[in-house]
Amino acid sequence: MPLHNTNSLLKYVVPGILVLLIVAGLFSCSSDNTARKTAIKTHDSTIKNSASGDSAAESLDTLTADLRNTQQQVTQITRQSALLT
Repeated sequence: MPLHNTNSLLKYVVPGILVLLIVAGLFSCSSDNTARKTAIKTHDSTIKNSASGDSAAESLDTLTADLRNTQQQVTQITRQSALLT
């Protein structure tokens, strides 16, 4: 079969697929290093969840104390704002 009778689209598809395979191969080789670097960063910045051992009463006490502090801060800022105006 002569070469000019083959599919003309084939000369565009095959090089495109080869380029995609090469790029995918390069990314797969470099992604191993990235995964290790990411694992090291997340390992150093672990967050300890200290509230997981609290009972419901302790959590409620903490929330109540935080609310009281917030209300005091709002009252103080409101007084300061009234003095400024």
